[in-house]
Amino acid sequence: MHIRPDRRVLLAQQRLQRIHPEVDFSAIQHRLLGMPPVMEGEVFSSWIARGLHTGIIKRKQIRELLDFSSAFYLADTQANRFNLPDLTMRFNLGASHLLPSMFIFNEAVLSLFQLLSITTNVIEKSPIYRFCPQCLSEDEIPYMRKFWRYAFSYVCQKHGCLLMERCPSCQLTIDPEAYDSRSARNTKLSIFLQCAHCYSMLYPSKSVQISDRLLDILFSAQNILIDRMGKHQPISDYLMQVSYPTKKETHQLYIGIRGQKLFDDSSGKIQSLFKRQGLFNTTHWYPSKTIVVVNATSKLKAAERWILSSMR
Repeated sequence: MHIRPDRRVLLAQQRLQRIHPEVDFSAIQHRLLGMPPVMEGEVFSSWIARGLHTGIIKRKQIRELLDFSSAFYLADTQANRFNLPDLTMRFNLGASHLLPSMFIFNEAVLSLFQLLSITTNVIEKSPIYRFCPQCLSEDEIPYMRKFWRYAFSYVCQKHGCLLMERCPSCQLTIDPEAYDSRSARNTKLSIFLQCAHCYSMLYPSKSVQISDRLLDILFSAQNILIDRMGKHQPISDYLMQVSYPTKKETHQLYIGIRGQKLFDDSSGKIQSLFKRQGLFNTTHWYPSKTIVVVNATSKLKAAERWILSSMR
């Protein structure tokens, strides 16, 4: 967390501008006040959503400051589009490391197409936001962790339970973009305690406990990719592709995680677990790295159009 500068200091600096017009205080005057503190391990889009939920900051203000018109969850993987030192000042963040820590970096070894495949469900055209009900219930300020944005986030690193990815009541996925200052029926409730769609509580949902053996398998598998991402090592071998021909060319889409590559001999057990719990459909279980589709479905074509529009 961090402490924001006192508003009185900024007001005093603005008064100095009127007294000394020859001094350039424009950068100070364009700071955005009212954003919440950054939580440990928080992802950028979660922080933005919490800022909007206060009602103090307007969506238009944030978009103008970022010069970003796409959904905020897409910003999580596009840090290179922003001047981070400038935004650190404009967002009134005291420490220079806070803003970069909220983005997902791996451009050296992953293309944006590949990053999309591990942070969104490209077939359903929706972001991946998983959550641990126990973490949300224990948080003083509930927020979305960066780790929960990954397609290979399966188990809570703190509580050892399967992560959830849908509201237990309406079964819709979590999307911070759907929250606004009127989302919660009880305005005293923090964002991410309620579903933005049906207003049901998220944190009382029962955590799924699994055997120690399956837990060890899942921990080991997700840690492989966490470690490789942290060291900026390639993970493309763990990504599933779909290939389909058209009259002009062959198209290839990355659609998620290769379950058989990641879980190896334990694939059957893990596939059965995921199917039984109705979780993690961005992990695929085809034996080969690429699924060849002779006749592309409308879903595949729509997914490709959505991916291309997300890149703009």
